[in-house]
Amino acid sequence: MQLEKEKLEISKLIEENKKIEQQNLQNQLKLDKEKLELKNKELEEMKKSLNQLNIKSNISNYKSINSDQLIKVKFVNKCKSSVEIMWHDFSGKLISYGHLGSNCEKGMNT
Repeated sequence: MQLEKEKLEISKLIEENKKIEQQNLQNQLKLDKEKLELKNKELEEMKKSLNQLNIKSNISNYKSINSDQLIKVKFVNKCKSSVEIMWHDFSGKLISYGHLGSNCEKGMNT
Protein backbone atom coordinates (compact mmCIF):
# COMPACT_ATOMS: atom_id res chain seq x y z
CA MET A 1 0.00 0.00 0.00
CA GLN A 2 2.80 2.37 0.90
CA LEU A 3 4.53 1.59 -2.38
CA GLU A 4 1.41 2.49 -4.33
CA LYS A 5 1.18 5.84 -2.52
CA GLU A 6 4.82 6.59 -3.30
CA LYS A 7 4.32 5.70 -6.97
CA LEU A 8 1.29 7.98 -7.12
CA GLU A 9 3.22 10.77 -5.41
CA ILE A 10 6.14 10.36 -7.81
CA SER A 11 3.76 10.35 -10.77
CA LYS A 12 2.17 13.61 -9.56
CA LEU A 13 5.59 15.20 -9.10
CA ILE A 14 6.61 14.15 -12.61
CA GLU A 15 3.44 15.69 -14.07
CA GLU A 16 3.95 18.92 -12.12
CA ASN A 17 7.55 19.03 -13.29
CA LYS A 18 6.44 18.59 -16.92
CA LYS A 19 3.95 21.44 -16.56
CA ILE A 20 6.59 23.70 -15.05
CA GLU A 21 9.06 22.83 -17.82
CA GLN A 22 6.42 23.50 -20.46
CA GLN A 23 5.57 26.86 -18.89
CA ASN A 24 9.25 27.75 -18.71
CA LEU A 25 9.66 26.90 -22.40
CA GLN A 26 6.65 29.03 -23.32
CA ASN A 27 8.01 31.92 -21.27
CA GLN A 28 11.42 31.57 -22.89
CA LEU A 29 9.84 31.50 -26.37
CA LYS A 30 7.87 34.63 -25.54
CA LEU A 31 11.02 36.39 -24.34
CA ASP A 32 12.95 35.27 -27.42
CA LYS A 33 10.16 36.55 -29.66
CA GLU A 34 10.14 39.93 -27.88
CA LYS A 35 13.93 40.18 -28.17
CA LEU A 36 13.75 39.33 -31.87
CA GLU A 37 11.07 41.96 -32.48
CA LEU A 38 13.18 44.53 -30.65
CA LYS A 39 16.27 43.60 -32.67
CA ASN A 40 14.25 43.86 -35.88
CA LYS A 41 13.07 47.35 -34.89
CA GLU A 42 16.64 48.36 -34.08
CA LEU A 43 17.81 46.95 -37.41
CA GLU A 44 15.14 48.90 -39.30
CA GLU A 45 16.15 52.12 -37.51
CA MET A 46 19.80 51.44 -38.36
CA LYS A 47 18.85 50.83 -42.02
CA LYS A 48 16.94 54.12 -42.10
CA SER A 49 19.86 55.99 -40.58
CA LEU A 50 22.32 54.40 -42.99
CA ASN A 51 20.05 55.16 -45.91
CA GLN A 52 19.79 58.79 -44.85
CA LEU A 53 23.57 59.01 -44.54
CA ASN A 54 24.01 57.48 -47.99
CA ILE A 55 21.51 59.89 -49.48
CA LYS A 56 23.18 62.88 -47.84
CA SER A 57 26.63 61.80 -48.98
CA ASN A 58 25.46 61.06 -52.53
CA ILE A 59 23.61 64.34 -53.02
CA SER A 60 26.24 66.70 -51.65
CA ASN A 61 27.76 67.20 -55.12
CA TYR A 62 24.56 68.46 -56.77
CA LYS A 63 23.36 72.01 -57.29
CA SER A 64 20.95 73.89 -59.50
CA ILE A 65 22.71 75.29 -62.57
CA ASN A 66 20.44 77.96 -63.97
CA SER A 67 16.87 79.18 -63.90
CA ASP A 68 16.31 80.34 -67.46
CA GLN A 69 13.88 77.51 -68.31
CA LEU A 70 10.57 76.87 -66.57
CA ILE A 71 10.08 73.20 -65.79
CA LYS A 72 7.10 71.64 -64.06
CA VAL A 73 7.84 68.87 -61.59
CA LYS A 74 5.37 66.55 -59.91
CA PHE A 75 6.43 64.81 -56.70
CA VAL A 76 4.51 61.62 -55.90
CA ASN A 77 4.89 59.96 -52.51
CA LYS A 78 3.96 56.27 -52.62
CA CYS A 79 5.52 55.59 -49.21
CA LYS A 80 3.54 54.68 -46.12
CA SER A 81 4.84 57.76 -44.32
CA SER A 82 5.32 61.40 -45.19
CA VAL A 83 8.52 62.57 -46.85
CA GLU A 84 10.32 65.88 -47.00
CA ILE A 85 10.77 67.47 -50.41
CA MET A 86 14.33 68.77 -50.73
CA TRP A 87 15.85 70.84 -53.53
CA HIS A 88 19.40 72.01 -54.19
CA ASP A 89 19.85 75.73 -54.55
CA PHE A 90 22.48 77.32 -56.81
CA SER A 91 25.21 76.90 -54.19
CA GLY A 92 24.36 73.23 -53.65
CA LYS A 93 22.67 73.76 -50.31
CA LEU A 94 19.63 71.57 -49.68
CA ILE A 95 16.44 73.56 -49.18
CA SER A 96 13.25 72.07 -47.77
CA TYR A 97 10.11 72.63 -49.80
CA GLY A 98 7.90 71.10 -47.14
CA HIS A 99 6.52 67.66 -46.45
CA LEU A 100 4.43 65.45 -48.68
CA GLY A 101 1.97 63.10 -47.00
CA SER A 102 1.64 59.41 -47.71
CA ASN A 103 0.08 58.68 -51.13
CA CYS A 104 -0.01 62.40 -51.96
CA GLU A 105 1.41 64.38 -54.84
CA LYS A 106 2.48 67.97 -55.33
CA GLY A 107 3.22 69.91 -58.48
CA MET A 108 5.86 72.64 -58.54
CA ASN A 109 7.45 74.96 -61.06
CA THR A 110 11.23 75.24 -61.06
